[in-house]
Amino acid sequence: MRFKALVLVALSVATMLLVAACGGPPPPTPPRDIPVSAGDFFFAPSEFTLKAGEKVRFLVTNDGAVDHTFHVLLDGEEQGIDVPVGAGNVPFEFSAPQAGTYEVICVVPGHKELGMVASLVVE
Repeated sequence: MRFKALVLVALSVATMLLVAACGGPPPPTPPRDIPVSAGDFFFAPSEFTLKAGEKVRFLVTNDGAVDHTFHVLLDGEEQGIDVPVGAGNVPFEFSAPQAGTYEVICVVPGHKELGMVASLVVE
């Protein structure tokens, strides 16, 4: 009887170790990094291409003398992305929305008109 209990405990421990060794689901894929320069008065690159649903991390660096923003529109409609870009680097994560061509602009007065515009193409 004692031997059966010992075998049962050993099998239970072995099963738990085997399950733990298999691990759970694989870790999520980290977002793809996209470096962006926000200058006076441009975004570089001027076009970004993403897959619908893709997670990316924009690494926006203000290479200009004044503050900027990274603002996303679709057909003139706000998309809820309005990131201030002051001095230094501004990283932020973004999940690509539905397919379409989005406009990235700086909403600081006069900056869009001076050419601070980029395209965000979601396939």
